Amino acid sequence: LPLRSEINEEISSRTEIYPNPSNGKFQIGVAQEISTEVEVEVYNILGTEIYREVFNNTNGKLEMDLKDLIPGQYIIRIKTDSFIETKKLFIN
Repeated sequence: LPLRSEINEEISSRTEIYPNPSNGKFQIGVAQEISTEVEVEVYNILGTEIYREVFNNTNGKLEMDLKDLIPGQYIIRIKTDSFIETKKLFIN
């Protein structure tokens, strides 16, 4: 399962994770023009999917609460009908 971004630099600016590093509670900002379903997948550093959630009508902000995860680095994959983006998240 490749975890690299499959899009170009112009589109990659459509999402943002904050705060990062985080205590497990964070937001994903998605460009306002994205009004479709947004799927968020979380992978551990070994590439194992550990969480998945689908959001509808996001209004540009996805609230995530993964406080039960142990501190470390995670990969966040954000999917919509128009793009797929991969970001790193650090939980401390």
